Amino acid sequence: QLQALTDAGIPEENIYTDKMSGKSKENRDGLNTMLSILRPGDQVTCESISRMARSVQDLLWIMEKLDTMQVKCTFLKENISFEGPTGRLILHVLSAIAQFQRELIVLNTQEGVAIAREKGKVFGRPKTPDETVKRVLKLRDDKYSVKEILEMCNISSATYYRIIKAHSAV
Repeated sequence: QLQALTDAGIPEENIYTDKMSGKSKENRDGLNTMLSILRPGDQVTCESISRMARSVQDLLWIMEKLDTMQVKCTFLKENISFEGPTGRLILHVLSAIAQFQRELIVLNTQEGVAIAREKGKVFGRPKTPDETVKRVLKLRDDKYSVKEILEMCNISSATYYRIIKAHSAV
């Protein structure tokens, strides 16, 4: 997606990204930063409609905001103008399709996870073996440094602090 934007001539310093889901406009620092610096006559280029937002409501909110700001918006993948009544109709149809696709992906993922669980698949981080937990706690009680414990038990600092936190409330 970034490559498509740079190939279209967008300088990297003018590319705003979000690591969060495109499902919501909340907690989208990249989007919010971009919206805060736009001025009338500016042009926003997005890789595709589904990257701007994945719900019709959010996309329409963003597009209305851009329209109110007198900012044009183009989507590279769709290569279409959304100006005028016909453009707005096409925008509604394509955004509905993007939301439908996202909902199908979520549904298919949920079904796949359910089937995998029925077959005994366990998701998530593997549990730290009890022997390792006991050894970490004993070494800590024996006043070894965190660095020494990490090396002796061959664990990460995150695992160490997770063990300590879980056993400090006991």
